[in-house]
Amino acid sequence: KTDGVVLKNMKIEGNLILSEKIGEGDIEFQNLDVSNAIYIYGGQKPMEFNKVKSLYMIINNDDELTEIIFDKESNVGTITLQSSSNLKGHKFQNLIIDLKDLESHIDLDGIFKKVEVKKTAQINTTYNTVIDEIVINEEAEKTRTFGEGSMIDMEANAEFVVIDNYVLNVYTNNDNVTSVVIDEVKYNMLDNRIDLEKP
Repeated sequence: KTDGVVLKNMKIEGNLILSEKIGEGDIEFQNLDVSNAIYIYGGQKPMEFNKVKSLYMIINNDDELTEIIFDKESNVGTITLQSSSNLKGHKFQNLIIDLKDLESHIDLDGIFKKVEVKKTAQINTTYNTVIDEIVINEEAEKTRTFGEGSMIDMEANAEFVVIDNYVLNVYTNNDNVTSVVIDEVKYNMLDNRIDLEKP
């Protein structure tokens, strides 16, 4: 295994791949421009991304919880989480949660434009977290969101969704979804929407 990775002031054509061989050393990226994707398969320490640009990032680290820290000048178009991850930063565009293991969990800290949950997930949000739009796909039944974060719009297309944090609007595009649980109260869907003033 290697003893960490430090990359600075580089333009990478194609993909940047962080393999399972990354050990316990520091992992830091500064002023990188990756033309396609960043793949993360290893690493045991928090990874710092400063002034990093990439179209995609895919996190699939089977061995450890992956902690990713972005500064406000970093910009990754779409981030896909396939394993337990702790994502911290300023603003994020598109986040896809597509976990391979039901025991995995996600921690979010930042402002997210859109989050798509493809499979069942446990999603913790910090006080600093605001999600403009979250879509829970039909295959992601029993997904739970919790913590001190806020969500503006939730499209709950799966059954048995549990919401234990603040949400402003909840609706569905799946006629088979009849209710969701918010703060331990079961709300019935009426015309595929929920009136949160009337449990």
